Amino acid sequence: MLVEVMTISISANTQACNIGWDPVVNPAVPARDRLTWVAQNYIRAETLAAANATLVDYHGKLPLAQQWGSGDVASADQMRFVVPVRTLHAGGNPKYFGMGRDVTYYNFVSDQFSGFHALVVPGTLRDSLVVLEGFLEQTSGLHPHAIMTDTAGYSDLTFGLFGASWAINSVRAWRFSRIATDADYGVLNDLARANSQ
Repeated sequence: MLVEVMTISISANTQACNIGWDPVVNPAVPARDRLTWVAQNYIRAETLAAANATLVDYHGKLPLAQQWGSGDVASADQMRFVVPVRTLHAGGNPKYFGMGRDVTYYNFVSDQFSGFHALVVPGTLRDSLVVLEGFLEQTSGLHPHAIMTDTAGYSDLTFGLFGASWAINSVRAWRFSRIATDADYGVLNDLARANSQ
């Protein structure tokens, strides 16, 4: 078991450092085949997500993490990276990169300071569906009830799909529409002034 854990660690570290296996493999020991087998069978998106969920759940039980927060609040934000080659996840985003292709790395962090989920998606102008997907796909024991995101992570259409509250920095930009102009919305009558037609 220890040999397998060390092999997984070596394989993951060589990939994370982008150095390959040559610097860590002793030429006298036939380890390349074992590292290749481990990389193909253990280091996949599914196994990494399961391992991360285990770590997040353990972290959430620590007294210090509980002092920081309850796990009920989370933030979601993206980082965009230019990709010089054609890949499955690269897409055009003229707003940020002109004619270049990019990927968006979307990260989800709880108020306990643990990254409980991450997604790599093609470069997008609106990230609200990515936020929804990230919260539906995450497998940790955290179930945030409040989400903090920037305005790209919000849209009126996806707002109703969440069973959580949002903290958004530009509430003044919201438009509340009426489905029927003569309907009585009670306390919301003064709020919904725009017509949906």
